[in-house]
Amino acid sequence: MSDLEFTKILLVEDNPADIRLFKEAFKESNFQNEFYSVKNSSDANNFLNRQEKYTNVPKPDIILLDINIPPTGGFDVLKKVKTNDHLKLIPVIIISASRNERDMLCAYHYHANAFIVKPSDYNSFIKFFDSLGDFWINWARLPGEMEI
Repeated sequence: MSDLEFTKILLVEDNPADIRLFKEAFKESNFQNEFYSVKNSSDANNFLNRQEKYTNVPKPDIILLDINIPPTGGFDVLKKVKTNDHLKLIPVIIISASRNERDMLCAYHYHANAFIVKPSDYNSFIKFFDSLGDFWINWARLPGEMEI
């Protein structure tokens, strides 16, 4: 993916205040992106599999996933992504308020690409998203839609 393309980002987060903060931070970040959000694991699974009301959504390039989402939790979404041949190459970044090592170990056990504790203030969010964009767009290479 070239840095002239838009990066499609899916946020899976149930807290409306955090969703607003993510949206604002993405607007102010220094990389081009298409931002999508869903509020629970059911909608996340439907979005990723393009089912129900999500039949026309794009496949995301990056998933930002909170682990404490209803009804089945973020780890359920992570397991389903990483065991699905059409989704498993999408980087999944766990973004959680949890500092619990068990949560971190579980995330990496299920093949999360990173575990990040949510930034605590708006300026930290902006810095985080600029760093995210710099790393995933300028340094990391993401696979396209081509099948192996």
